Amino acid sequence: MEQKPHSDKHLADLSLLFTLSSSFIAVLNLPQLTSRIAEAALELIPGVESRVVLVDEDTRRLYSYQTEEAAWFQSGSADMQIQEKLIANIIDSKQPFLSQTEESFLFPHLDGDPPPPQIMVPLTLYDRALGAITVIGQQGNPDYTLADQDLLVALAKYAAVAIENAQLYQRTLSRSAELALLVESADAISSPLDFDQVLNGIARYSMRALQAHWCVLSEWNPSTNVVTRLAEYRSAIWENNGPSLTLAEMPMYQQALSSSKPATFYYENTRSPDTRASDFARMLIIPIQSEGVIVGLADIRSIANSERFISADVGRCLRKAMQIGPLITHRSSVNLEQMRELVIQLTQTANADWCTILTWSDPGESLLTLAAYGTGIWRE
Repeated sequence: MEQKPHSDKHLADLSLLFTLSSSFIAVLNLPQLTSRIAEAALELIPGVESRVVLVDEDTRRLYSYQTEEAAWFQSGSADMQIQEKLIANIIDSKQPFLSQTEESFLFPHLDGDPPPPQIMVPLTLYDRALGAITVIGQQGNPDYTLADQDLLVALAKYAAVAIENAQLYQRTLSRSAELALLVESADAISSPLDFDQVLNGIARYSMRALQAHWCVLSEWNPSTNVVTRLAEYRSAIWENNGPSLTLAEMPMYQQALSSSKPATFYYENTRSPDTRASDFARMLIIPIQSEGVIVGLADIRSIANSERFISADVGRCLRKAMQIGPLITHRSSVNLEQMRELVIQLTQTANADWCTILTWSDPGESLLTLAAYGTGIWRE
């Protein structure tokens, strides 16, 4: 009869294990799945933190997904680095690790305090190491037991199958997208479009295939050893560290900023085989204000269209640019896609090829690029 409480607990643990592992089956999004596994590990083995670490089979790099981080294992700390080495060893050896209080020498930076109890188990499938699950308990709590370890090992077996399915699903989606993109690209190149449309299509499809933000297509003349830019496609948003430039480099910016009004510039006959990114047929510079203060500017350019801007065009562009002002001021909390959409709309409103949004890096001295969007086709 004395064994009954233990038997009841064992049955309850097995029932919870089955319920938690069943919740993995229908999840094919890998980040969502790893998050659910980490939460399930904490529900099965009470603790303060759980991590799911996956290994890239090609690069052997480790990628961590975790619940809230415990205070004693801050990211980048010496003890975190030690824990990551332990996790790497668990993955390589495919053997679980159960820490004991007397093993405090493993974490010498805790100022003499005993380390929190920990369990680390490998995620293996068909003798292949996919990663590891770790559970960290409250500092000062009793050590975890072999029974706890066995439960986490069992959960890891279910989790490994679910992770493998999710990875296969993601690879299938990626492969399907690549094939669809290849077909679209081939159609664009082989269809009876003019050369400009073909270049534009290649640039855009290349960016989609590589998930890139900038693409330049160039032609090399082997007889002259000259590379000529043919097409360029930009769709980039920077949160903080975009390219910077000084106002001394751009006197046209200074003119617009000093007057606080839009300024237009026109250049004729600027097409050449060594066309540079600064070449344009017409340019509209708009100082962007927020709450009565200039917080940045919009640089809007056309490569071939040299028609003069009329007042109505400039007015429409100014109104659209003013919508960007609050996004610049509060950009730390703004959805970047909202910024991108407004930049696209501003480019279209101006009937231009390029639009670049800049903000102050050092007020009155230098500017930082926040967004760049547009498509350019050059001809000799």
